[in-house]
Amino acid sequence: MKRDQSWTAILGLMVAVGIFWLGGAAALGQEKFPMRGIEIVIPFAPGGATDVGVRILADELAKILKVSITPNNKTGASGTTGGAYVLKSKRDGYTVFAASGGPVINGPLILPDVSYNVFKDFTPVAYFASVPNVFVVKSDSPFKSLADLIDYARKNPGKVTCGSAGTGTESHFNFEILKSLTKLEMTHVPFKSGGDVIPAVLGGHVTMGVGVIAANGPQIQAGALRGIGITSSKRLKDFPNLPSTAEQGFPQINISTWLGFLVGSGTPDSAVKVLESALDKAIKNPAVAKKAEDLGYLIEYKNSAQFRKFLEEQYAAVSKVAKEAGIAAKK
Repeated sequence: MKRDQSWTAILGLMVAVGIFWLGGAAALGQEKFPMRGIEIVIPFAPGGATDVGVRILADELAKILKVSITPNNKTGASGTTGGAYVLKSKRDGYTVFAASGGPVINGPLILPDVSYNVFKDFTPVAYFASVPNVFVVKSDSPFKSLADLIDYARKNPGKVTCGSAGTGTESHFNFEILKSLTKLEMTHVPFKSGGDVIPAVLGGHVTMGVGVIAANGPQIQAGALRGIGITSSKRLKDFPNLPSTAEQGFPQINISTWLGFLVGSGTPDSAVKVLESALDKAIKNPAVAKKAEDLGYLIEYKNSAQFRKFLEEQYAAVSKVAKEAGIAAKK
């Protein structure tokens, strides 16, 4: 009898130890997020709207999450190199993609070598803001409006060149819409980022450029560049002399550059929720909002579900533009 009791006691102890061990293993497998620094992958070179937007948020995010936030520029292939890098990284929430339409929608639609799909391969976290695009020329250029440039292009086929942040970016699409509407022969010149377009325009290497007002606005205000059309329905209050594309008869040229944050699909929901909450707080911080708005960003926070709906709407709209402009890739 005593022997049976001792064996029962030993068995009970073994079960208790097993439960304790399994519980400890589960706890280790579900460690609190985040426990270390987070990398935000920027798919464009420094100086563009995506890069500037991330850096506006980075310090506040670090305070909220209590870990380091490291912006990392991974450029190439119109931003899709950055997207591929994120998808090759571990899906644990520690690698976040600073996304815009170019790398996740436009590029995959028109670049034949891009194999990923934003809806299958990424999980939306949060949407930050959008920035209108603006067509710019040198301040001493004879072109004072889109009409002036169109008239010149009509009389000089093939002479007008336009720099953009890269093939498939919003700036490229706005130029393609202009070409499609006017039926004129003009040449697209892709750069690695919007920040590279400005010196190309100033140096006379391209006739004009198109990029975000956040990057081009300071040069316009300084008198180095002249804006001849901004992709908005009306003029911006900070640029009262800059005509909109709509008022010049081109309401179709209206694709803004936006910035949102994605992670690779399969990232734990718990990590996505923590990132979503942190971005919500950072974006709604008055100091952060003012800094962004002063640079031309139009802030409109969207949570994960709202961001997904936005992506679906954008995909439908941009697919139509790509088809009508004849630039959709055959896959």
